[in-house]
Amino acid sequence: MKKRQQEVQDSYKENQTSVEIDDVPMYRSYGVTKKVNPIARKIRDFLAKTVTALLLISELALILITTSMLAFYTDVLIATILFIILFSIFFYNATKLLRRRASFIRKLKKTCKVNGYRLNVKRGFFKALTWAEDSSVDFTVKAGKWTYYVKFATSKRYLSSFTFISKNQMKYTKIARKNRFSIIFDLRDRTHIMPIEFPMGIDDNDKYTVRAILINPAVMNIEKKGSDGVVIPTGSGEKMFGYTIYTGTGFIETLKRNA
Repeated sequence: MKKRQQEVQDSYKENQTSVEIDDVPMYRSYGVTKKVNPIARKIRDFLAKTVTALLLISELALILITTSMLAFYTDVLIATILFIILFSIFFYNATKLLRRRASFIRKLKKTCKVNGYRLNVKRGFFKALTWAEDSSVDFTVKAGKWTYYVKFATSKRYLSSFTFISKNQMKYTKIARKNRFSIIFDLRDRTHIMPIEFPMGIDDNDKYTVRAILINPAVMNIEKKGSDGVVIPTGSGEKMFGYTIYTGTGFIETLKRNA
């Protein structure tokens, strides 16, 4: 009996020692993958980008070849119409970011005009496509007793995510597409940290003053990191770390409710 008790005590001590040595919660180790040589990763990324560029060039070349052949065998007018249609489809996809941002700006101006809000644009249309790493904001809105200081968070593709880590940082992730190229070149999600800073002098105690991060166009995932390290989904209207997260539609609806 004493021998059995001694074995139980020894086992308990071993477990305690193991916890002291590795006290990182289990969830923090989820998704750990094999390390890859940085040089090899850069080579694979370069090859993947090259292949993607070649595919785009091939698509345009195929459009030109197809329409050229049709010009010989059919009426030139028909070939021209087909070329315009095919090129329009290609151009439509290539300019998706610009069209969605322009659409949001039109809705924002219309909402402010209808409700008598004061819109003050701080950064131009194209400059606002890049993240303002300093204390600059892209625009402000004075909506009655509410004042919004807004920074655009822009993603070129829907397949990406923004994770809000702290008051001063957020993480942008380009999620690797799951296709033959991601398998061949071992493509992984690519992330980088973006600093968050708002202008000095904003009254923290004024509940009608809002620091806003506006995600437009929309992305697949919007997340935040809790105090325990767990990353959880969030969405438009969520308040965290002293600022509020909005999507384009969510921000417009908020302005309308203020009216």
